[in-house]
Amino acid sequence: MKGSIAIIIYANPDYYPPIMNAIEILSNYFKLVVICRNQDKPLNIYPKDVKIYRLGKSKNAYYKQNQSLISKINEFFSFILKTVFLVYRHNCKFIYSYDMYGLVAGFFASRFIKKISLLYHNLDFLALKESKGFSYLVKFLELKLAPLADKIVFCDLNRARYLKKETTLKYLPEVIMNTPLRKDNLPQNKLKDILKKRGFSSELKVILYQGTIGEGKALSEVLKSMPYWPKDTILVLLGYLYRDFAKVFFKEAKSMNLNKRIVYIPAVPYKELFNYTTGAYLGLGLYSSSELNWVFVAGASNKIFEYISMGIPPIVNDSIYFREIFSDSMAYFVDPSSYQDIARIINLAISDYSGYLKRVSNCRNAHLEKLNYQVQFQKVFKFIHNKLKK
Repeated sequence: MKGSIAIIIYANPDYYPPIMNAIEILSNYFKLVVICRNQDKPLNIYPKDVKIYRLGKSKNAYYKQNQSLISKINEFFSFILKTVFLVYRHNCKFIYSYDMYGLVAGFFASRFIKKISLLYHNLDFLALKESKGFSYLVKFLELKLAPLADKIVFCDLNRARYLKKETTLKYLPEVIMNTPLRKDNLPQNKLKDILKKRGFSSELKVILYQGTIGEGKALSEVLKSMPYWPKDTILVLLGYLYRDFAKVFFKEAKSMNLNKRIVYIPAVPYKELFNYTTGAYLGLGLYSSSELNWVFVAGASNKIFEYISMGIPPIVNDSIYFREIFSDSMAYFVDPSSYQDIARIINLAISDYSGYLKRVSNCRNAHLEKLNYQVQFQKVFKFIHNKLKK
């Protein structure tokens, strides 16, 4: 194989829309070798010319997270060795590493025999002060190795700023936000069909939350706000459901007599996701966790940009970090810890219909003009192209 690009991530790339989007774009121009850990079942179908190597024994993320320290070290060391082998077997001329584990493996592969250009793209941010155990060790290596990469990319501006403070970097990393691929046309509305089958009127307004359903997403506050929503609204939860959270959440919903106004739809393949997003009235993109990964999430939140791509105004945190990216002409801002504020803004979005329609139009236009991955990814694509021309 001639001059391939190695894409390295220690997690399952099928859970990361930005990686799938990058592969979709890059595969049209370059040969790609994707190297990842064999974690959870494959979910995505990649272009046929893309080679995928899932290394190690197939186990779920929970199992791997709770391995002994020795097992974690052995698995990671094996991953690094196999990565180095695959990079040279496929004559890779460029290494594109995601996550801090992928950076470490990619760095050693880039320096093994001769120097290969290395790009580090961080999607899951972890501050050194919040890390512990094996993660602390890898985070420490990230801070030492990231400045040695030829280019660093973050999906959120404030995560990039924080890494600059943590390292010896003299420049701010590139920011490529986690937007979806450009959607020139709205897809078929399958959400409407599901709700009809479950006996819901097509006149109901859907307040949608999509993504992992668990702690830190202000869903408990959303539930408390529901008695104050207009009667013609329902809450739709779409995505992977954490069982412990679900037990408490749905028990409380039943005690509040709200269970019949809540619809749960299991996670669907990413390429089908937009068929369900497009049927919503508003999209919930709230974060209540104090972890820096979630505080600095405005540019990293896939769901918010997915809502926007379908012309669905998002409800987001009223913080300086979100207001750096979004405006009142597109989004609704609330305090995620206040169910009263959440209820107030949902009522406003429904009562002020002209204001709502302006946001719908502004969201859709923003997606078509700049909040899509073809536009966001241009700088990275040009960097890779220029490196491989040499």
